[in-house]
Formats: sequence, structure tokens, C-alpha cells
Amino acid sequence: MTRMKLCWRRTSNRPSHLTSDSLTPMPFLPVEEQLAVIRRGVEKIVPEEELAAMLTRSRESDTPLRIKYGIDPTAADVHLGHTVPLRKMRQFKELGHQAVIIIGNYTAWWATPPGGMRHARRSSARRKSRQNAQFYLSQVGKVIDIDKAEVHRNGDWFGGMSFAEHPRSVREGNGRSTPHP
Repeated sequence: MTRMKLCWRRTSNRPSHLTSDSLTPMPFLPVEEQLAVIRRGVEKIVPEEELAAMLTRSRESDTPLRIKYGIDPTAADVHLGHTVPLRKMRQFKELGHQAVIIIGNYTAWWATPPGGMRHARRSSARRKSRQNAQFYLSQVGKVIDIDKAEVHRNGDWFGGMSFAEHPRSVREGNGRSTPHP
């Protein structure tokens, strides 16, 4: 396995292997070197051939992959289990790819609290999920540089839909004009 050191230059937002002294973007690392980094700490990539093909296309087109991680703010803090995918996302980011954090604020609003969902609890759940989302972002920011990541809230696209539209949106992919971050 190839070992490599990824460094950040203070004068650039891109990893040093992507930046020359003139700050002109250079190509991504070779696919095998990227895969060596991505394989670290992973038992198996399923399907690895598909990831290799995506990395190849990314490198050939000089277009970063968009690596997405969704998290519902149903609790007050990020737990240890969240750090595993976040650290992997950071590795992708260090390889020059784009991190996309999706806060499931809308899906958290509909999480059923103990004893079932009531209207009064729903408004309280919205307020609590907003607070949790802010706290999550501050915690996620310790692993991923939030200023260099895209952050989306699924309430921005699901919030305008009626309850009846949700099953249809799932069946049809993204449904009516729902953006796909």
C-alpha cells in the first residue's frame, strides 16, 4: 500500500498536491493512490470497481466527487458512531473532493417522540431540531471544515411539500422540483 502525506497550504483552499506555487490547479492524485487513502480503516468498499470508475472520471474531467453525509438532528449531540463516516469524508475532502453535509431537519420534525406525535410536540420538535442542528454543525466542524463544505437542510426542499406528495417524491426519485444536493 502506498503511503502518502497530505498537507494543506495556508495560501490555498486546496490540498497541496492540487496546488502549485502559482496556485494553478493540478490534477487529482492517481486513482490507485486515492483508493489507497480511501481503503484505510475500511474492511471492504462495495462495489470498489464503481468507486474506481467514479474517481477515474473525476480525475479525467478535473471535477471533484460530491461526497454526501446525511444526519438527522434528533438528539442533542453527535455520537461516536458519526465520526466514522465523517473521518472518511474528511479523507475524501483532503483528496480534493467536495464534502456535502445534509441536515435532516425535516425528517427530524416527523420523528415520533415517546408516546406518539402530537401537534404541540411537533412545534417543540421543530424548535429542538433547529437547536440540535446548530450544535451538530459545531461538532461536525471539529472533523470537517464546515466553511469549505456544502451544508443543506432537507427541510428546504421537503418543507414546501404536502404530506401526500412525500410518497410520490420517493417513488419518482426526487419528486417535483426537489433539489438534489
